[in-house]
Amino acid sequence: LEGCRILPSVFEFKQHGQCGAWVSEIYPRLTQVVDEISFVKSVHTDSAIHSVGETIWHTGHSRPGFPS
Repeated sequence: LEGCRILPSVFEFKQHGQCGAWVSEIYPRLTQVVDEISFVKSVHTDSAIHSVGETIWHTGHSRPGFPS
């Protein structure tokens, strides 16, 4: 993808809190609690199928029908 440009965000991002988390200007109240919450930046499952991975992530099971 050489030579391709990425469309920039229309919103401004700044680092906040002691942790230095990047937060968009559209979440002004979130900037006040960034040191008190967790940010999930990556998840991994044994399934290569995205929808199955979502089910595992939300319920802990690979088969549908379990509560989240």
